[in-house]
Amino acid sequence: MVSDLTDRLRAFDVTGGLSDDELEALSRNVFPTRAVAGDVLVDEGQAGFEFVLIERGTCSVTVRGEIVRVLEAGDYFGEIALLEGGQRTARVTAASPCELLTLTAEGFAQLTDGHPDLVDKLMAVARERLDGDPA
Repeated sequence: MVSDLTDRLRAFDVTGGLSDDELEALSRNVFPTRAVAGDVLVDEGQAGFEFVLIERGTCSVTVRGEIVRVLEAGDYFGEIALLEGGQRTARVTAASPCELLTLTAEGFAQLTDGHPDLVDKLMAVARERLDGDPA
């Protein structure tokens, strides 16, 4: 039986290479959360312990107080700190009411383990973000 969370995870491009069994296992480390406009979801300089998928709503990303991009449904954040084992490189704030799927660090490891193409994709996005590409 496929869980509701498995179906919700399937909607994201980043999970496209995972089998139904892998998505089902991943769903055990996913926590649906909600945010209201103005909520700080992660803060620049903090240690990163989760990866967040945006189901609904928009989030603004700021670096040193300056907006560098806006994320919307289907986007994600938190990969840089988890891939590099470091701190958050930006503050992410809910710009509207949001519905989010938050993966624990363990869930992120499940997502990436055995999926080198996905890791390559996440690393490419991380490099673009760190280089200041607003996309």
